[in-house]
Amino acid sequence: MPGVTTLHMFHRSATETASRLGSIVKIDAAAVEKLAGELKEKSSDIQAASNYMPLPIKFANLEAELSFMAVYRLLDMGSGWDALLQASAKRDAKETVHNFFGIESHVEKPLPNLPCVTVSEPGPLKPLSVAIEQLVTGAGQALSQVGQKSMGGLILSLLDSQKNSRKAQLLAADLFHRFQSEDARFNFSDATLLGPDSGSVLQPLLRAKGVLQYSDDLASKVDGGEELPCGSQDEVALRASVVSAVYALAEASGGVFSAHQLSQFLQLSGEDPTTRATFWASASSDTYCMIHVPSRGPL
Repeated sequence: MPGVTTLHMFHRSATETASRLGSIVKIDAAAVEKLAGELKEKSSDIQAASNYMPLPIKFANLEAELSFMAVYRLLDMGSGWDALLQASAKRDAKETVHNFFGIESHVEKPLPNLPCVTVSEPGPLKPLSVAIEQLVTGAGQALSQVGQKSMGGLILSLLDSQKNSRKAQLLAADLFHRFQSEDARFNFSDATLLGPDSGSVLQPLLRAKGVLQYSDDLASKVDGGEELPCGSQDEVALRASVVSAVYALAEASGGVFSAHQLSQFLQLSGEDPTTRATFWASASSDTYCMIHVPSRGPL
């Protein structure tokens, strides 16, 4: 794990970016204070949300388990296609990954004037299948370039890596909670400084509570299910604002919970229909940000 400077730089970068793009997504300070007060009453649930749930799998060795955890986090993407996946496979992106993808990238269309004859054409899920293929292929090539055969081997050789992207921090948190009491190498002294997730689950929750206020143009795009391309000003503003807002909520709690703990709680509660219908009553699933391409940026 890196020292505190790198993680503080991640926090500062998100805050500065959110401020710069405040005309697209505004963070309402009064709403932050109000929601922080509500969340403090759920402090035990928030702290418990970051606990790691051991998998019912017997791994051959530490490297194998690390590889599994790393690949799982690598493939933590695709929520922008949830509606299409639910319609075609009755599973969202997370469930599809769990079930070895099962993505129908092509659709059968009838040929005009030829009854009972169809032709296979790329369907709306084709970009997702291509993105996953590129992600996995790219990871394999990167491992080969550094002389590693597995992600677990890379992690063991680079425990002092200074990469702090979204997925790297989520994986670091997983490793900390899973192995901190078993292996001193994973008992990261700065684990409490790990940042929040910038993915699409948190955006509608924070918007529903008034913490995030979208510009009219962005609200129209999100509510209409329009795609926000990776790297666009809208996508960057959303990601940066989510990260900055969660940090602000953690600070407003007076240290009751960390930004990462709150992020994990929000992630789980946002995915749970019961909690979503009560505490997050006005956050409907159709307000998810449609980000169809995995982010390669710092967030």
